[in-house]
Amino acid sequence: MIFFITNLNLVHEELYFSNIKIALENDISYMIIREKNKSYEELYEITKKILSLKRESGSKTKILINSNLDILKNLDLDGIHLSNEFYLNHKEEISKIKDKIIGYSIHSKEELNRLPKNINYLIAGNIFKTDCKKGLEGKGLKFLKELNELTDKKIVAIGGINLENIKDIKEANLYGYAFMSSFIKNKNLKKFIDNLFEEIEV
Repeated sequence: MIFFITNLNLVHEELYFSNIKIALENDISYMIIREKNKSYEELYEITKKILSLKRESGSKTKILINSNLDILKNLDLDGIHLSNEFYLNHKEEISKIKDKIIGYSIHSKEELNRLPKNINYLIAGNIFKTDCKKGLEGKGLKFLKELNELTDKKIVAIGGINLENIKDIKEANLYGYAFMSSFIKNKNLKKFIDNLFEEIEV
């Protein structure tokens, strides 16, 4: 499974929506709309446009919103992805979510003790060094293997993953791989996706 996490702060709007369209046309498994510095109105319009692009392409991609219950409620989304902080502040509302995909970001083994019971997958990172988390060493294959031993939740790797190093973590028996900058900033995304599908044997 391939997860595409959006970030309009990294690119201009034209490339942003162009790459989202390409990802949808290629049926990327999941797309998480993660726009942290936007107002509700801005985020609503971005999400609405992405959903429109999905309908136009006939895409099977699952669209999730990052840590925003109002957008989840007001638009026809497949689910929500949660940060630890957001979950801790909205436990009751999250426990009542039905018939939606729920994901959760995890950065340590200790966080396994406070997971929402109704989540479907975990995004674990950062696995390799990445510009998005400057100064942080990658947690590597060992971290992924430890998580798999400690939980039966599906694990998705994130952080500095590329076509060269993805083979180093394939043996971790992962549910999927998540990408942000290598997708949203890519000026030849179709080729990257084709190579990625070939590498992970989708």
